[in-house]
Amino acid sequence: MGLFLGNLAFGAWRTAEVDAAVAAMPRIKVSQIQQGITMEERMQSSPGEAMMSWVKASEQLRGQKVDLVIWPEGATPYDPRIAKVGQRMTYLAKYIDAPIVFGGGYVEEKVSPITGEPYYEQRNSIYLMSRQGELVTRYDKMVPLPFGEYLPGAETFPILREWIRGPGNFKAGEVPVVFSLPDRPEITFTTPICYEAILSRLVRTQLSEGQLMVNVTNDGWFGDTSAPHQHAMLSAVRAVELGVPIVRIAYTGVSMRISPTGKIEDETTPFTDVLRVIETPVGRVPTVYSKIGDTYAWLNLAGVIAGFVLFRRRSLANVTPPTASS
Repeated sequence: MGLFLGNLAFGAWRTAEVDAAVAAMPRIKVSQIQQGITMEERMQSSPGEAMMSWVKASEQLRGQKVDLVIWPEGATPYDPRIAKVGQRMTYLAKYIDAPIVFGGGYVEEKVSPITGEPYYEQRNSIYLMSRQGELVTRYDKMVPLPFGEYLPGAETFPILREWIRGPGNFKAGEVPVVFSLPDRPEITFTTPICYEAILSRLVRTQLSEGQLMVNVTNDGWFGDTSAPHQHAMLSAVRAVELGVPIVRIAYTGVSMRISPTGKIEDETTPFTDVLRVIETPVGRVPTVYSKIGDTYAWLNLAGVIAGFVLFRRRSLANVTPPTASS
């Protein structure tokens, strides 16, 4: 009983401490945009039409003094360095007078060292565009989704692509990227893409200097199931682990904001149209996990193994050897 009450007391004290730290953090205004469209409906329209639907929705943010407009993963299926795509995004950033974080592709032409033939390398990326319409920073997804964004083993055994044609051919990003707001460089954030947000070790590495986690995803593939909600809850754990506010923007939901205490606010319903401006704190609350990572878990595992070995040795030592019968 004492241990139970002690846990409750510590939880209440820690929650109050974190709430006080969050209350003292600066705030920024960010957009929360999602679409009430199924993946079947989305696939019936062209990628250009899908992108323009996000442009038209975001135009309504003009005059609302948003610090950061956030689009989800897949909102821009093209590389924004393509002239027409870049022009549209530049127009939007200038029109609404706000920087934009958006999911897009990255395509790089390369030459095979073996055949000498040119080929294109693709990445699933997040871009930051300034309010002046300039591309400032890019992050490439470091952990592509197996059998969705790439086919495991296909580089070693190319024939697998002939047998399994569904997966993409996205390459993994190599380094974590910390973004800074162009007009307020003291505000820093990271952008884990989709299910990267459930990988605690990866997010801890990415968030080494970030004060906000912006998780963009496209959960429309799950359909009207429990999966979008489960994915969102798994992502929310990172806020408590790392003591950082999270803004989660999903193509069709669940979008939400999570406090470092784990409190969920501004949660949306999947497959509904949402367009609003919300405020989020920006800052960090020190946590054990942010400082030592998985060390505590490994120490626990080592302790369990050591305890088992000691128990085994004592058990064997207490065994009385059989005596020879006369």
